[in-house]
Amino acid sequence: MNSKIFAMILVLVPAGLRAQSVTFDEYIKAVARDNVSAIAEKYSLDIADANLKAAKVFNDPELSVSYGNNQDKVLMMGQNVDLELGYDMNLAGARKARINVAKSEKEMTEASLNDYMCQLRADASLAWAEAWKLRQQCRLMEDQMEAMKKIAQSDSLRLKLGDISATDAAQSALEARAMVGEMMTLRSEYRNALRDLSLMAGGMPVGDLAEESLPFSDIMYAEPELYDIADMERSDLRAAELSHTLSENNLALVKASRALDLGLSFGYSFNTEVRNEIAPAPAFKGLTVGVTIPLKFSSLNRGEVVAAKAESAQMKTYYEAAKAQVMTEVAQAYSSYLAAREVKNAYSDEIVNSAASILAKRTSAYQKGDVSLIELLAARQTYNEIMEACIEAECSYYESVVMLNRAIGR
Repeated sequence: MNSKIFAMILVLVPAGLRAQSVTFDEYIKAVARDNVSAIAEKYSLDIADANLKAAKVFNDPELSVSYGNNQDKVLMMGQNVDLELGYDMNLAGARKARINVAKSEKEMTEASLNDYMCQLRADASLAWAEAWKLRQQCRLMEDQMEAMKKIAQSDSLRLKLGDISATDAAQSALEARAMVGEMMTLRSEYRNALRDLSLMAGGMPVGDLAEESLPFSDIMYAEPELYDIADMERSDLRAAELSHTLSENNLALVKASRALDLGLSFGYSFNTEVRNEIAPAPAFKGLTVGVTIPLKFSSLNRGEVVAAKAESAQMKTYYEAAKAQVMTEVAQAYSSYLAAREVKNAYSDEIVNSAASILAKRTSAYQKGDVSLIELLAARQTYNEIMEACIEAECSYYESVVMLNRAIGR
């Protein structure tokens, strides 16, 4: 067995993995704070705020200035200057309708952002679980590889003493060498998983997981309570509800936009003296007040109103469908959670200790020559399978908790 390969695997790699250890709390805070996609999503809230401010603007008044010269130099009919200030006023409250639409859009943006952050936390937790599983598998393989290395070294000495056959010695050495390749593959997958964590955490260096166990948060609610929690806290369901509210406000805005825009105007004019001998007139000032009433024949076409009403009905149906989907997701997630919990509980410490005891006895018996190498390898394979199943069960249970929390909006 090449000792340099073992030195690289057992010394250098573990040392690298211990560098820059990160706790789950540090990691999840960095995800919420520094994740690039989350930062981009948060700009949508700034945009909604700006749109709400823009919706509060009043209609601009209009100021017109005109000058007239009635051939004053030739006929001496005088000159005049007219000033007029006008303002259009919507009788159905279009400004208020615009504000309500902008408020609904902002609330929907907030709900969508909350849902995005909830999904991001769940994805980040699942990525952490995957990294934890690979680390545990690496440690298991490392222990087994070190044990096989010792057996191979022992068999090399026993071969020289004539206690075992050359075939058994060659096979134990081959088994040890085969584990090196598996170990290197697992290490590569683990390093890639850590890179995924770093990416989700906005580039925070993640060299290893600082915690030995997964950050469990058991579900403390009965199934009926979970449905109530989801109904109240699922942000995507809230967004679907707000979509219906937004469509109702859009309908109100359409109706307000079709109402009369009453135009009010106030004018002032100044006319100079008319010095014409035939029709002289003194200089004078004039005031005018006017009202403009548009003839909105376009309102006879109700296509825009009909479309807005249909959209409102559609959004209401979408909300009902979304609510049914959420309840189904909760039921499925809770069922998976119960199954994963049962599987996890099935792999008790007693099973693990029993497998470890059998392996230790087989190893001791093999070294004494009481059992064959095949029996030892079978015992080692059984132990590895049980330990792999324990790791998988632990990880699956944690993932089921994460998925159930995601289903109820936490």
